[in-house]
Amino acid sequence: QEEIDIYNKKTKKMWLTLALVLTIELVMTIIIALSWSSAIIPIMLIIAAVSVTTIIVTMKYSRQNFKSKYSGQVFECLLKGYKHNYHQSAFIHQSIFNKSGFGKRYDRYTGEDLLTIDIPKDDGTPSGIKLSISDLFVTRQEETTTIRNGKYDTEQRTVIVYKGAFAYVNFPFK
Repeated sequence: QEEIDIYNKKTKKMWLTLALVLTIELVMTIIIALSWSSAIIPIMLIIAAVSVTTIIVTMKYSRQNFKSKYSGQVFECLLKGYKHNYHQSAFIHQSIFNKSGFGKRYDRYTGEDLLTIDIPKDDGTPSGIKLSISDLFVTRQEETTTIRNGKYDTEQRTVIVYKGAFAYVNFPFK
């Protein structure tokens, strides 16, 4: 809990830094715009954009680093005594998703946070049953064509087929 509190404080500091940088940039831009030529304004806006981008990328990296560092420890605590594997960048195989019938048609299949747990028999011996769970994000591209004033207008959009936790139990039955 203490490490989570430290992470939350760091995140709060980053947001405050972002707000401070933006405020300083805005004030500097206004002062320069009132006293100098307007040619400096694009430069100030570029500096502001770079500052914001840097802070956002840093925050994203910080979140990923936090997740990779502590996810395994959380699973170790919750699944103490159970044989399990956790891979942050892996996910349930596409063929398993296809067999589920959740998504018949899709273009993009990705995910993360694969957790596989060996479920033992009541006496603690291996049963051969595995529970796998991961986050999945499955989408497809759709194209819509409309006719307006005799001209064809084609619009592409991304449709979410499945987004969320997906679980699979491999029972060793024939």
